[in-house]
Amino acid sequence: MKKITGILREIVKRILFLGCCIQIVLGTIWMCLNLPCLQAFSVDWGIFATPLYEGLKRVYPLVFIGQVLFAFAAGDTLFRVLPGRKNRFGSVFGSLVLLTFPFALQCHLAVSPYSLCCSVSLLLCAFLIRLCRREQTAKNLLGAFLCLAALALLSRMTFWAGWCSVAVIMSVQTAAALFRRKAARCGRMLLLFFTLSGCIFGTASLLKTDLVPAPREVGFAVLCRTGWPSLYKGENLLPEELWEAVDEYYPGAQISRSEFEKTVYPGILEQYGVERGTELFWEISSVCVQLEWPYLIKQCVGDGMGNLFLPIWYQRQLSGEWYASCLGRNYEMFLQNTPAVSSLVVQYCLRGYPFFLFFTVILLLVRGKAPGKSGLAGVLLFALLSAVMATLRGAGMLDGKETLVANLFLYMIAVNQMFSSGTVFSGDSGISEEREV
Repeated sequence: MKKITGILREIVKRILFLGCCIQIVLGTIWMCLNLPCLQAFSVDWGIFATPLYEGLKRVYPLVFIGQVLFAFAAGDTLFRVLPGRKNRFGSVFGSLVLLTFPFALQCHLAVSPYSLCCSVSLLLCAFLIRLCRREQTAKNLLGAFLCLAALALLSRMTFWAGWCSVAVIMSVQTAAALFRRKAARCGRMLLLFFTLSGCIFGTASLLKTDLVPAPREVGFAVLCRTGWPSLYKGENLLPEELWEAVDEYYPGAQISRSEFEKTVYPGILEQYGVERGTELFWEISSVCVQLEWPYLIKQCVGDGMGNLFLPIWYQRQLSGEWYASCLGRNYEMFLQNTPAVSSLVVQYCLRGYPFFLFFTVILLLVRGKAPGKSGLAGVLLFALLSAVMATLRGAGMLDGKETLVANLFLYMIAVNQMFSSGTVFSGDSGISEEREV
């Protein structure tokens, strides 16, 4: 039975390896053809929402090359940290797989914060793995906070997902240290954690960077998660006094999420003031949740799954099975320069992803001996928090650019298993044979 399991494991690994090789080839071709082309992503937050953005667009080929090299280096660093015995080819191959994931590759060849956000997030994952293993904790904690400082300038949502991940890991390690009666070590690490957190939040305050969302932003995010889907259907479910607050600024049924934000948000705040406007956001959301909670839960779960398994929901969006989001616009931009090659790259990913998911699950079920403390719990926590936060910030915002780590997590697991011990790729077939005596 052990020999049969080993043979099955090797067959699955070869299938995954072949599929990843095709993705790398297609992604490389697309990257070479689109290097001279500029995608017009809109940026409204972070350091790219400054005159720096206009300056970078003038030298965008150099920006693209730098982003691709940084993304490759970040992926290589991550695969070197992942558990298991891997040769040099394994880390390089894994980095290329992450780099040529179509929706990450689109960000790497665009002047936007999303490429750097993805690369820095991969570096943060490497530090999270080391923190979970308690390897040189002070040094790795400092490295994690340097990544968080960069994310604070690139993506507020990703920053909070990363900071919460570090906080949870530190809390667990603090509890473990107290249980083992190592209070001195626990105190030093907590002091370092709060000191580094204070440096980030203090610097953000001095730079007037809104890391902490204002109450009105939180209220409107809840309204977009609950109120916009209900109003989108064209049904007026609100009491008269609440509908009067919305009606003047609401253009009509089935407006996009961005139009809803551009009209309702400033209109209500301007007429009723910030305090009363925030209260109205919560009151409208409360009514919609009470009347439409089954529909809203279904949408929320669907968006959450979309943030975790983007290729599946991308296909549903393109086929009209899911409501409007940013994915359609992203696909149009993907096709704008090389339609035929771009369509082939995207369709290969979308149609091959279910098979990739299936074979990865099989590989995990028939894998050999676990490589001890993997530290992947920290990466999984970061991926889940990213997906949850992206889901809760509003409906109609399924995008994928800020949740790339959540979607690349499966690729990390598959490639790591492919090149871990017990495989011909690492020099050990993992198939034991009985010897005749």
